[in-house]
Amino acid sequence: GHSLGARLALKALNQLYQAGETCLPKLSAWAPALSLSEMPCHSIARLNAPPEIIYSRSDLVLKYIFPLGQGPKPQANLLGGLSLITMLWNYDETKKAIGLIGPPKDLLPLGKFSQDLSDRSMTHLGYLPAAEYLFKESPYLSQLMPQSI
Repeated sequence: GHSLGARLALKALNQLYQAGETCLPKLSAWAPALSLSEMPCHSIARLNAPPEIIYSRSDLVLKYIFPLGQGPKPQANLLGGLSLITMLWNYDETKKAIGLIGPPKDLLPLGKFSQDLSDRSMTHLGYLPAAEYLFKESPYLSQLMPQSI
């Protein structure tokens, strides 16, 4: 899943895990629009097949637009505009999207299956054009690629 789809898939995966399901699907989450404070990283990291998190610090949508939905609605005046700028400038790291900053580094299973695409300057809308590359590089999705003869 990508962005909101990845958010929903990660939340559903966690609910299945919390309900005691043992046969859970492998998940490749591209630019998940989910904050660290919303993601149950420790329970998800214990899965037999932890989700693959694909992220990029070059994703300006998750960097600048995602935080707007995380804070209080600003007032429609100069003071509201200034408070919005201040919020973006001093934004809490735990409220940043995982699709922007990646999973916590201390959770090895999530880190092992995650990929930082910042060096490729991956933007929010760049995931679909890069789908073939992402499928080939993914330990989960590469299994779905047709084998050459």
